[in-house]
Amino acid sequence: PNTYSNRIGNQGQPQVLSMILLDAIHTDWINQNFAQRAVETILRQIEPGERVAIYALGHDFRVIHDFSSDRQSLLNEIKAYHVDPQLFLRDLRFNGDDMRYTLDAMKALADHVKGVPGRKNLIWLSVVFPPITNAQFASSSMNEAITALNNANVSLYPVDPRGVLGALSPQAITMK
Repeated sequence: PNTYSNRIGNQGQPQVLSMILLDAIHTDWINQNFAQRAVETILRQIEPGERVAIYALGHDFRVIHDFSSDRQSLLNEIKAYHVDPQLFLRDLRFNGDDMRYTLDAMKALADHVKGVPGRKNLIWLSVVFPPITNAQFASSSMNEAITALNNANVSLYPVDPRGVLGALSPQAITMK
């Protein structure tokens, strides 16, 4: 009672299940490069036996690579991944359509992994995250997405691929 584990069956070692979601809707073209490099760095550090899956969020949910502990295969897929350039022709703000795409993707991801036993960690790489405190977005769709993730044993970790920016605005950051 009150003990939680990623262990499957009677295996001696807990199974680590990690998922990475590349958010092309809320991450501009320049920051997509940061995101892909961040994923490559993460993949180079996975431990033997750790299983990782890579997904993408565009106007729909996409599986780039399902769970695998084959580091080279995961790296090859992330290097081959390209974002539709049409996604970058708009502002990076949450609007109704973007919120719907995001919530639908979270529900699709939860549905995709709900049969995989164990606790799953989802690293959501994005520059813009939904304004949870905004009453406009506190909807039944958001509750459904949260419930779906919980029911699939998914812990969500939103991460900005640019790193910690402090008080700097995006306009103050220059690429070298």
